[in-house]
Amino acid sequence: MFGRADGRGLDLNLSVYALRSPMLTVRANAEHAAHAGLSLQGGTHVDLGGLTSPPVCTPIKNCAFGFLGSAHREIRFASERELELAVAAVLATLDQRKFDTSKEEVRIYVASRWEAKDPEWTGFLGSCSASSDWGKLRRKLESPR
Repeated sequence: MFGRADGRGLDLNLSVYALRSPMLTVRANAEHAAHAGLSLQGGTHVDLGGLTSPPVCTPIKNCAFGFLGSAHREIRFASERELELAVAAVLATLDQRKFDTSKEEVRIYVASRWEAKDPEWTGFLGSCSASSDWGKLRRKLESPR
């Protein structure tokens, strides 16, 4: 999670999303998975508010999802020690800070965007291979009920 892409040491820049409400967690989860090329999935998310220096706005360029691109931030730790202290603070208050999203919640969110003919989602799902999780969901959404 904190390793550098080149495998050399820790990456002290943590990629996060600024979400104004826990209700936006499912949306961010769905859009992040789609944007990052991940399968359809839920996840566990942690509110880091008040535990770190303020995140720096780092919009994602060429992101197919406007909300996700504009919500992207980085927390830039000055040292490994600062990162360790933040992790310890998260672990001490994890029960109050974590939000779980299920795969089913993500499916329901994406289905609602499909039904609303959201161009970001119809475009993304239309570009997915039929054998992928996203492509299978698209086929299910396209089929008459």
